Amino acid sequence: MNLQLLPFTLKLAHTFGISRERYDSQETLIAALSRGGHTGFGEATSNPYYGITVSSMQKEIEALREEIESYPAETPETFEAWLRSSDISHFARCALDLAYNDLYGKECGKPLYEIWGTRPENLPITNYTIGLDRVEVMVEKMKE
Repeated sequence: MNLQLLPFTLKLAHTFGISRERYDSQETLIAALSRGGHTGFGEATSNPYYGITVSSMQKEIEALREEIESYPAETPETFEAWLRSSDISHFARCALDLAYNDLYGKECGKPLYEIWGTRPENLPITNYTIGLDRVEVMVEKMKE
């Protein structure tokens, strides 16, 4: 398995605000796991409240690179169980877990909802967090 780490700064469509900060972009790490002509992608974002940066996630994952690339995981469950036993943050683990699930689905030639036994028509179309703002601004974001 081959690992790539791709840092990005994502420009947000709207300023995002919570009680302690507001921002217009989000630092994000994409983890890509490749094997046999397939590549799976996973993402985790930085989080100042928890002291998580893209750089800190990269360092955590790089420390496990050799083990990740040689790990003989066959299912997402075994890979995630191995990740849980490692000493990496939930954020770094999230990016890798998502990447492995995506890779697994591509290798199986099936969408993840099918592998997970779910049905797309029972899932929300989107999941969008509307940050704190004036009521009229939040209403406009909901309408959008």
